[in-house]
Amino acid sequence: RLLRRRMGEGGAFAPMLVGTSFVGMFFGLGVILARSMGALRTVALFTVVVLAGDVLLGSRLQLGSVFGQNPTVGGRFYGFGNTSFALYGLAALVLVAWVAGARWRSRQVAVGLGLGLLVVLLAIEGLPSLGADFGGPPGLLLGGLVVIAGAAGVRLTLRRSVVAVVAAGLLVGAISWLDWRRPQASRTHLGEFVDTVISGEAGSVLGRKLAQNLTNLGSPPLLAISIATVVLVVVAWRVGWRPVDAGVPVLRGAVVLALVGFAVNDSGLVIPAFIAVVLAPTLVAAGAASDGRGGSQNAGSAEPGVPR
Repeated sequence: RLLRRRMGEGGAFAPMLVGTSFVGMFFGLGVILARSMGALRTVALFTVVVLAGDVLLGSRLQLGSVFGQNPTVGGRFYGFGNTSFALYGLAALVLVAWVAGARWRSRQVAVGLGLGLLVVLLAIEGLPSLGADFGGPPGLLLGGLVVIAGAAGVRLTLRRSVVAVVAAGLLVGAISWLDWRRPQASRTHLGEFVDTVISGEAGSVLGRKLAQNLTNLGSPPLLAISIATVVLVVVAWRVGWRPVDAGVPVLRGAVVLALVGFAVNDSGLVIPAFIAVVLAPTLVAAGAASDGRGGSQNAGSAEPGVPR
């Protein structure tokens, strides 16, 4: 009776009830999917669906959220910020590795599907009308290529690495140029950067971003997360932990994503730290301590390319 009266009066209880039911439905769906897909893939799928769906619908979930855009700072009001990109990027690598390492009709089909998925995720991340992220696509592209190469059994040589870096630069340049071609009132910071290059002010902009990146290195929470992650990896390695073969491509891609994200963006340790927060359980899922016979204590995944 109280529930009916509160809902009839149009109070705040009805939205809360709907929201709770929605969360419960997603939780139940996650449990069902985890039994067949594995926990890691399920978490990655939900992360990509929620963040990509939010960007496609106008980025309303991120504005004013705990790890989203801060309206007080006013640096960004839509698209992917550095925090959301770190979570989105790592989840994207897991899904790309899953698709590229799955047993399709042939290895070429699997690699092609993995590349196709990577292109779609890159478009959502980088297009000015969607993610509008200048510093995200290079790291996601390079990390994705590392993941696909590992899943396909392709050895990364110096020549292939240089080609991948050049391709990442060309991708960012093309997206920025297309944004610059739009009317000035419709441009994002991608097109504005092209404008600064044309006007000869790119040096001062890059210098300011580099200085801001170095200044942000001293953030105590982010520094603590980064140091703790390094200590965790060193200790795990010393006690005999090794990643299983299925987890190696994801871990390598995540490292590339973190390093490139740190170098290209101006947020200091934000991207590496938040990747590390998600990467810690990924390490647990990807491998176990050696059993002393060169094997792993867990069987890992039945499919190459990504742990379950």
